[in-house]
Order: sequence, then C-alpha cells, then structure tokens
Amino acid sequence: MRFIRKSFEIMAWFAFFVALMSVPAYLLIRYTVIARTVTVPNIIGKGFREAHEILDKQNLFIKLKPDGGRQHSSLPEGRIMEQYPTFGTVVKTRREVSVVISIGSEMVRVPTIRGNFNRAGRIRLEDAGLTMGRIARIHSGRPEDVVLAQFPSEGEMAERGSPVDLLVSAGEGGKEYWMPDLRNISGLDATRFLSRMGLQPDLKVIAMPDLPQGIVLAASPSVLTPVNAETPTVLTTTVRQIPSEGQGHYSLVTWKLEPGLTDLATNRVTIEGSDDDGVWLVEEGVFPPGHVFHLLLLHHGDLLISIYVDGELRYRKLYQ
Repeated sequence: MRFIRKSFEIMAWFAFFVALMSVPAYLLIRYTVIARTVTVPNIIGKGFREAHEILDKQNLFIKLKPDGGRQHSSLPEGRIMEQYPTFGTVVKTRREVSVVISIGSEMVRVPTIRGNFNRAGRIRLEDAGLTMGRIARIHSGRPEDVVLAQFPSEGEMAERGSPVDLLVSAGEGGKEYWMPDLRNISGLDATRFLSRMGLQPDLKVIAMPDLPQGIVLAASPSVLTPVNAETPTVLTTTVRQIPSEGQGHYSLVTWKLEPGLTDLATNRVTIEGSDDDGVWLVEEGVFPPGHVFHLLLLHHGDLLISIYVDGELRYRKLYQ
C-alpha cells in the first residue's frame, strides 16, 4: 500500500513537471513559426540588384525564371516585370522569389520613306510596325507631298510603334515653311530636324530636376508660324541643374552605332568622357546596330569623348 501511494506521488510530480515544461515549449515553437514568416515585398519595376537588396532584408532570395527575359512595351531593359509569389503574399523565410526581367521593347528596322509620296510612306511605316510622327512642309523643287527627309533615318533600329518624323515637300515656291511642333522630343533630334530645313537653332537650357534631361519644352517661333532660313529659332531644353559661372557648361554629343560596323546582332558600347576633373564613364551597355546616342553632358574645360565598341576605339572627338 505504501509502495502504491509512493508510485502515485511520483507520477503526479512527473505529470506536473511535463505540464510545466510544455507551456514554454509551446510558446517557443509558436514564436519560432511566426518569426519564420514574412510578407513578400513589391519588386516590380526594380532593377535586379535593387530587388536582391530588398528581398535580402526580408531573408528571401531572388531567382530568374528559366524564360526570365521578355519584351515589354513600357518597362526599360533590366527591370523586373513579373514576380512569384506576388507581393503581399506571406511566406516562410529563405524562400525563393522568381522573377521575369524586361528586355525592352521589340526593335524594328526603319524603312526608306524618303523619295516616296506621303501616303505611300505611311503605308510602308504601318507595314514595318511604326507610326507617322510629326510632319513639316517646305517648298522645294520636288513635287508636292514627296518626302524629303525622315527621322529616324532608313536602316536605323526603332521601338515597334514609335513615330517617324517627316519633312515633306510643299511643291515649288519660296523657301518659307511652317514651324513644326518639336515639344517633348530630344533637343538633339529637334536640332537635326530643323537643320535639314536650313535652320540653325540656338539651344537654351532650363533646370527641371523631375524631367528627363535634354527634352524640348518650348520652341520659338511657335508652331505653324511661317519661317525661313533667316528666321532666328530657339529651342529650350531640360537639364538637371544649371551650372553657375565657373562651374562648367553643357555640350550636346550624338553618335550612331552604324549598321554593318560589326557582324554581331548586338554590341557592347562603352562611352568615356574626360575633362579637367578627370576621366569618367558616361554610358555602357549592349545595343543593337543603328542605335543613336544623344548625350547632353556637363563638363569643366574641354571635353574629350571616346567611344569603344566591343573594346575597340571607334570614335573620338574634342568638345570645347
């Protein structure tokens, strides 16, 4: 009898000990499970490196899907266009987030419109997947409605659906024509377009930190004003900031990766600049033949631009 009572006491103490230990064990397990779950952040539109840093803070990993590169009409090349799991999903830590990267818009070759009548040119553009852009008319010795010039030029690569601007003959007559609408295109493109009409516009800059650099905000004279080669024209373009006196000045640099320069479908282009402050990298990346670079650069002293294609020097020019 005494033995039985002793056994019951031992079992009671054991049960009490197990119950006492199960409470913190339960709380520890529950805390551990909760601590191992996180909410997937939104990385759509981010670059791969930035997305990796965001996920790393949540103890998550980034992984490129096997078919991880697709064309996108609006997202620039290298930006994330899809993610799985989607943002807002609760997952365990150390989980992989699969992504699809934008490889940019589909590029098409610009057909020859120059020399065609305007209507035929429109059809050729539509067949190539492009659209008709701005049209400026000028009197010339060519028949009315014949395309005299186009931008981008024939053979260049352009995004599918992008516009092609035309200079069209208004028939014989004086050299007076109507000022085209040049707003929201690059200052360099606008300058080239006007130069084909015999105009040499002056370039003014205005500080607009929130807008892309080098975009035309206004032009003088205004749209559809009759002008000729003697008419002073001024283009007002955007820059990040206006340098004060002694802090340098801007130079407009343009260069085209000519088709046929190499046999490759794409080329690695490296653009370097050097001035009184030293040498710096202006731009680097992989571009298709026909790509045109438009660069508005702030520099101190003379600017030397060097352009390398697949490691070989292809262009060098001094800007003063």
